[in-house]
Amino acid sequence: MATKRGTGYIGIYRRLQEVTSNVLPTGGLIEIFNDLHDCNLLLNVEGMSVVKNTCPSLLQPLRKLTITKLLQVIAQHRASYCAQLFLDIIVDIYHGRNTQMVDDSPRPVDDDNAMASSDNSSIEVYKALTRYMTPPQGGGGAGADSQPHLSDVPVLDSMLGREDLRLAPLLGTMSITTPQLLGPYAVKHTKSGHVKIRAKVRLKICDYYRQVLWGEVGTYLEHILLWWGNAPLGPLLPHLPDLMRPALLSLRDSLCCHVTSTSWDLMFRRSLVAAAHQNSRHPVNNCGQGTWTGELFREVFSSLVSLSNSCEGSNWTLEDLEQLPLVEQIPILHRLDHSVHTARNWAASRARQLANHWNIDQFFRVTQSDVNSSLQALMELRTSSQVELLSVESSVHVTVCCKMRGKLVSEVKTNISKLQKVPTECVAVLATVCRTFCLANLRMIYPPPQYWKQQVDEVPQYATNYVEDYLEVVMRPVLLASSPFSVQVQQHVGGLVLHIMCEAWLDHITTHRIKFSEWGALQLLTDFGAVPTWLLERVTLLAEVRKPLLNNDILRRCEGVGRLLLHEEADDAAASQSPAELMPPEMYVPNQELWLQLRAPRPAKPFALCCGNT
Repeated sequence: MATKRGTGYIGIYRRLQEVTSNVLPTGGLIEIFNDLHDCNLLLNVEGMSVVKNTCPSLLQPLRKLTITKLLQVIAQHRASYCAQLFLDIIVDIYHGRNTQMVDDSPRPVDDDNAMASSDNSSIEVYKALTRYMTPPQGGGGAGADSQPHLSDVPVLDSMLGREDLRLAPLLGTMSITTPQLLGPYAVKHTKSGHVKIRAKVRLKICDYYRQVLWGEVGTYLEHILLWWGNAPLGPLLPHLPDLMRPALLSLRDSLCCHVTSTSWDLMFRRSLVAAAHQNSRHPVNNCGQGTWTGELFREVFSSLVSLSNSCEGSNWTLEDLEQLPLVEQIPILHRLDHSVHTARNWAASRARQLANHWNIDQFFRVTQSDVNSSLQALMELRTSSQVELLSVESSVHVTVCCKMRGKLVSEVKTNISKLQKVPTECVAVLATVCRTFCLANLRMIYPPPQYWKQQVDEVPQYATNYVEDYLEVVMRPVLLASSPFSVQVQQHVGGLVLHIMCEAWLDHITTHRIKFSEWGALQLLTDFGAVPTWLLERVTLLAEVRKPLLNNDILRRCEGVGRLLLHEEADDAAASQSPAELMPPEMYVPNQELWLQLRAPRPAKPFALCCGNT
């Protein structure tokens, strides 16, 4: 196993001994490192073995060290300091303070302290940058003339020179120890016998180092400004050195990307994570009258609507469209459309889950409070029409952006319209679940058929115990959960659930073909009569809500069923005649024949019971 130098591993080992004993300069270490790459590791040497490893760093082939690789490493290590120093100088120039180069010693940045000292948010910096790079007005700012202090700009040029000087010791050492790394004919010998790098080579190396360094500075500026602290910048772009200008442009673009994308990513992810934690049956996730997840979605909408509105204006002209940040508004509208669609799906899915568990409190929080708060935030959205301003003189870029923006606006409005229908759709889901829930409860608590066939010689005075249990489980949660909302919501939902509850009550009787004796019919009539009494005495309701519930036709139908079960066969024809009433309860029962068939056989000498009002 040999190298180009013909020394093999033994030769490399000897050179490593020289490194440890004589402390060779950096150039010698680089030369040894590059010699290792010339080894043919496929050959077997006695006493040597190659162990394969699954370490990721070893799976990638190493490369030789070159002057460009060294410059890249140095630039990466210097970028953090230069970025912080560059930002400090820019801020000092912006505020009109005296600017001078500070000591070139490393300055560690404390994230916590930097964040605590920041008095501007990223959105404020973004607005400052996009407001035509205008400095602050008044005292303490850049002056009333709104002009930058150009006398301080040369300080930025000095940063470039100071970084070039940092390469001098390295280049001097390499010109002596490893001149081959600098390229052919890169060095020359002076008359005094010293080795010197040629001017063109030095200039080329410094230029490459500058390009790499300030490219890295642009990346660090984004991190510093977004996560450590923020500071608005003045109108310095035309006066910056050419190498620094791309870094500032990258900084401005990064702020725009952060405000329109990163903030949405964070807020939207928080909403999704919160929604994923709501799958338990009885979550404790309240926030005001809504839920914490709904509040997070509202914040997402408020942020996106605010950003979108900042791109809107009144009395647009064709020239305004050429400078309008449509490119920034298009992703905002796209994210808004996706957010509304996701919130609507979450509300509908969560409402169905809560209804199935009969968690009515959380159900109303999601379908009413959360949805309404989101809609209130979306109502602030402004979407002026811009397509009419397009003409043959419009650029292709503006034409495409305007039409794409119009399409997104249409989709956003469609999804908002669908979100507005969610409360009504969710109440329909609740109605479907309510019927199943009522029938399931009646199957467990309703007395057996033998109970209703009893022959008892007294009139029932009290309702059966199951009636109150039925009302407490089904009706009370609905009335309590809907009480914080409008009267219309309380009337609609309360009346709907009352109607479904009583219909399920009647359906349970007809499905199981339960027969009623005269006493059983009186007891059932007393049970039905306990519902309006419960609404009057056991729950606190507004008069506007209680009155429609007491006048619900379903209560009259239940009373009519009880009276039909009390009628004798000879009185069947008179079931629809009652001179004392304009509309007797029996007339509210659509299938009278079915109920008449559920009368149990009467005894030979039935006792006289009054079938009047109980």
